[in-house]
Order: sequence, then structure tokens, then C-alpha cells
Amino acid sequence: MSTDLPARLYARTERRPNGCWAWTGSKNRKGYGQISVAGRIQRTHRVSWSVSHGEIPEGTLVLH
Repeated sequence: MSTDLPARLYARTERRPNGCWAWTGSKNRKGYGQISVAGRIQRTHRVSWSVSHGEIPEGTLVLH
């Protein structure tokens, strides 16, 4: 994982008073946040989880 990934991720995250973290960067057609990681487009809710907790275990669902 790139050492600047957390900075890139959180630079486009707005923390709202209700506790939600809203993505202000690029979104896909379905409205999900997306960011490029190692040349591949990834959904931001999964990247955020990985930055905070490490690799997502197989079979685990990370929901936004």
C-alpha cells in the first residue's frame, strides 16, 4: 500500500456532523466513491477499511 494513500483518501473525505464520512472525489455510475490504487480503480469504502484495519479477510463484506 502506498504511503501517500491515506493522505489521498482523507483529502477527499468530508467528515459531517452526523458522523458520516462523505466522499467528495470521483464516483462511479452507481454513486460509489472510487480511487486509483496501484493502477486499479477501487471503491473508497473498501480502501478506507484497508487503510484503517489492513487487508480485508476473505468472505468479509465491507459496506459503506
